[in-house]
Amino acid sequence: MSPKFILELSSNLDFEGMVVELSFEKRPLARLNYDLGIDNIEIEMLSEDEEIKFPLADFFQVLEKAKQILIRCDKEDKQRNEKKREQ
Repeated sequence: MSPKFILELSSNLDFEGMVVELSFEKRPLARLNYDLGIDNIEIEMLSEDEEIKFPLADFFQVLEKAKQILIRCDKEDKQRNEKKREQ
């Protein structure tokens, strides 16, 4: 993954689960969430009306990494909910 891309896992009150914030050269680029299920991850593009250019392969790579982070969060959420039900 290009070091120009930054992924940050965060909790956003607008979403039930965790979200991944994606930035490029310290500029916000996108927000990914799995509120509709892990098979329906949504991406919200964040724009400041400026042109941002980067290699497509790097973008796909960072999106895949963000997806893997959300998959891990979803798994942890399910495990936590399962433990709550057992108590």
